[in-house]
Amino acid sequence: MIGASQGGWVAPLVAQLTKVDFMIAAFALAESPIAQDQALVRQQIAAAGLGDDALAKANALTAITERIVRTNMQEGLPELDAFKAQHAGAAWLAAIAPRSYTGLFLQFPSEVIRTNGPALAQGLKFDFEPGPIIESITPRQLWLLGGRDTQAPSEGTQAVLRAVQQRRRDVATVVFPRADHGLIEPIAAAGEQEMTFSPRLFDVAADWIKSGKLPGTGPFVTMTD
Repeated sequence: MIGASQGGWVAPLVAQLTKVDFMIAAFALAESPIAQDQALVRQQIAAAGLGDDALAKANALTAITERIVRTNMQEGLPELDAFKAQHAGAAWLAAIAPRSYTGLFLQFPSEVIRTNGPALAQGLKFDFEPGPIIESITPRQLWLLGGRDTQAPSEGTQAVLRAVQQRRRDVATVVFPRADHGLIEPIAAAGEQEMTFSPRLFDVAADWIKSGKLPGTGPFVTMTD
């Protein structure tokens, strides 16, 4: 069983329902969609070179948008309108791209969010916490994560998996430090204008499938060039 990106939420659920020999989650999250959104916003603020003041305001914004998604787009919209009006034109606000639901909410009027948001969400449980399922399912697991993932930031997932590994030694994690979403990274010889899969990605996965072993000691490995 292999689940990539959003499939990393689905694969553990499938492993609850049917017997599989192993599960691999690639560039996926062991956190909730809400945590993903908040991590993306923080990442975008940091990438724009903005400081603690901008981060504090961004955190206040994601607290509002969290309330919106937790209530199926019905509560928190007046607070979002007031926040957008208060910070209109702010550089830090412009740094939040629509890769997150917070970024999308900044693009649309509140009535559009209220009316169309529930259907567009397609029944997603924004507060779904995969950690307990990851820890409870039977098959051994391999998590393949990118250290520079701009769609599914992996820092929080790494922390969740390290905690799980204290109780389960058959949950393995490999981090590719230069990899973005999809476990692709720039080719240095091409002036970093071209991308390729992370070196040794497929060999590492194949070796683990066959032997259950990683290229290092312990269940958590950060790959080096």
